[in-house]
Amino acid sequence: MSHNLRYNALPCPWDKSCFLFADDMMLSGGAAAAAGYVIEGSGVFNPSDNDHLERTGMSAGDSNTTGTLEIVFKRSLLTSDQVLVGANNTSSSDLAYIRWESADKITIVVEPTDASTALSWTGTSQEFRDPSAWEQLVIQFDTTEASAGDRCTIEHNGVDITANFTQTTDIGQNKTIPFCDPDSMKIGQHPANSNNDFGGYIARVSWVDGSALDATNYGEETNDGYWQINDISGLTYGTNG
Repeated sequence: MSHNLRYNALPCPWDKSCFLFADDMMLSGGAAAAAGYVIEGSGVFNPSDNDHLERTGMSAGDSNTTGTLEIVFKRSLLTSDQVLVGANNTSSSDLAYIRWESADKITIVVEPTDASTALSWTGTSQEFRDPSAWEQLVIQFDTTEASAGDRCTIEHNGVDITANFTQTTDIGQNKTIPFCDPDSMKIGQHPANSNNDFGGYIARVSWVDGSALDATNYGEETNDGYWQINDISGLTYGTNG
């Protein structure tokens, strides 16, 4: 099952790590959306210009183990390694980031603060190669879960695609997620250097500190089968949100 995305743009509820768009904008993914369609107010990221955003001066959040990352984006550069969002803890040298691989599959890399082995969830079958489509990713981290398979959940346009990923090593129960304990976060570039620049548009990035939320907190399926992105001003974002 998959959804095309429909976007109802609503005012940005906060300004810490969010771009936003004009009121009453709506689009459909796939053939229904023009290749040049841009959500007004979205950020344009050009790798040749080293475009990125960075938030520094951060500290430990409300939880070391639990949080939700949401990204609304549109790709324009394919077949290259690119980072959407990342977090860095320079004191421990631990990282976490969401990366497109050159095969146009998603990899989630996590180096927990209290573990020596880098972990990754790598897409095995699903490829993302439509530069005309706006997309939403919702990624939940909760290492307090008893089952290792429930400690990271990945949803694309409202559909759980976690089963399309393989994990190198199970992340340990109650281990720290660097997104939860960073001193900096980057949008559009590797969190620890100036590599892996993202090419495309990003309309919204949100981090909910301390809660694992599924995609229904960010959107809903319409009667005609589209995934509609909704206003998120009612969420509680926490210390680092």
